[in-house]
Amino acid sequence: MGEIVTREAAERSVLAALNDKKVQAQLGAALPGVGIRPETFVRWCVTALRRQPALLKCNRQSLLGAMVQAAQLGLDPSGATGQAYLVPFGAECTFVIGYRGYVGLAYRSGQIASIDAHVVYEGDTFDYAYGLHPKLNHTPTEGERGALRAAYAIARIKGGETVFVVVTAPDIARIKTSSASARSKSSPWTTHEASMWQKSAIRQLAKLLPLSTEAMGAVSRDDDDDERGIPPIISIDDFTVTDDVTPAGGAEASSIEQDKKDNA
Repeated sequence: MGEIVTREAAERSVLAALNDKKVQAQLGAALPGVGIRPETFVRWCVTALRRQPALLKCNRQSLLGAMVQAAQLGLDPSGATGQAYLVPFGAECTFVIGYRGYVGLAYRSGQIASIDAHVVYEGDTFDYAYGLHPKLNHTPTEGERGALRAAYAIARIKGGETVFVVVTAPDIARIKTSSASARSKSSPWTTHEASMWQKSAIRQLAKLLPLSTEAMGAVSRDDDDDERGIPPIISIDDFTVTDDVTPAGGAEASSIEQDKKDNA
């Protein structure tokens, strides 16, 4: 009972902070000019708290700091869209970019016509070459595909140029070895292996694309977080999602009701 009361008190405290006009003004000032309203961003943060109650145990400074980082990039940190996540790591809250977040940041530059990532299996036909005449060919087999062999991410720059990155099994092994969180049985490296190969390829490609200074900084920070053991989240399934999303009234109720109107 005491734990429930403590959680409710913590939730009320954080929600009060998010509904504080000064806090909303700070978040609004951090948002890039991509059409996101401060109220909408606050509702995303409320959703993140509802989905992952462990965030309420994080210290307030790190929680709000992670929210500001998400705001600076204009990414939804709720986890529902796969753009970004607020990850509780002990008493600290860390902002982690999702696969879709990388893709969104690339498109937002206005210089990317298309971007995608795929995994390659041993049974597939696959060959590539870098240099003055780069090429990449991949034909998935219709039969048994076998074990994972490689992953690649490819982007077409507006104007015709194509950029791609291939990460092979040895590359992935080195990336996984440097990831402290990969040693956990619940790590996405175990539960979503193919997706982690794709995300690794996208992360490498992002370093070659015309992203904003803030986005490039976030990519580097994401690498550092992974090495520190902070979970490299792939999807909301990696979280313990609660069913307790009934608004208790007040600010949080209006936020959730507004979400329903926006999605109608």
